[in-house]
Amino acid sequence: LMHGMLVASGSRQAGKLLKIWLSEFHKIYPRVESRSRFEGSSSGIEDLLNGRPNIAISSSPIRVKEIQSFRRLKGYAPTELKVSLGAIAIYVNKLNRLESITLKELDAIFSKEKKRGYPKEIKSWQDLGVEKNSSIAIYLLNQNSGIREYFQKKVMLDGEYKELNASSEFSTTEELTAHVAEHNNSITFGNIGIENLKVKSLKVAQKSLFPSYAPSIDNIVNGRYPLTRYYYLYFDISETRTLPPLLYEFTRYILSSDGQKSVYKIDGIALDPQTIGSQLSKLHSEE
Repeated sequence: LMHGMLVASGSRQAGKLLKIWLSEFHKIYPRVESRSRFEGSSSGIEDLLNGRPNIAISSSPIRVKEIQSFRRLKGYAPTELKVSLGAIAIYVNKLNRLESITLKELDAIFSKEKKRGYPKEIKSWQDLGVEKNSSIAIYLLNQNSGIREYFQKKVMLDGEYKELNASSEFSTTEELTAHVAEHNNSITFGNIGIENLKVKSLKVAQKSLFPSYAPSIDNIVNGRYPLTRYYYLYFDISETRTLPPLLYEFTRYILSSDGQKSVYKIDGIALDPQTIGSQLSKLHSEE
């Protein structure tokens, strides 16, 4: 029978999904044990580099500097697999009259540099056409968050975030949205699927005058919603090498129909058959 230890590290949100997969895999192979620590995507990659886990899960692609660290220390980049589809939502207080926003406007709210070219910094809700003239309060996930890294790359084109004090940063989307629920002038971003009746997600448009789309499953699957992303698994093994049997079987389970059904338990979205096929083609077993 399959046996051994799976040690996982990485994203808090994606870690919820990985824990479900580990639990279900244990039911199939009772002699397979697991241990996990989920403190952020970048922490997971760092742990993997230092040889602590055999699996890292991330809510954003590995950064170039992290790949360079792997190549410098180990001579190769880690194996990367897409394991789930998801999206980031933009959250405001339910009483806010704003219904949609563009990527350029988001950049002008959150970034120092406005690389998307908005003509001025957006500081107040009036700048967005909302009647109230209160300043915009920004709240973010902490710096270990893969969501924060994804937003910086996708929306801000790798620009720098505006400087915020420590009290404006939180560990989870649930904590962020709870804060937004109590502050009418606030804005944040985080995982989709938050159930808080005092906040709402904005529709997002690629550009001004372009159609805006809500972060619905249909819009995410069809690629219409601009802030769609993947969750990733990383292994401390070169893609040219074979996976140990335990990692190979666990990964095959994740990409199976049963494994992909678990994605919906955390408001993720299963991969399409073509993507599953491309990820399976990366797997090579030692046996």
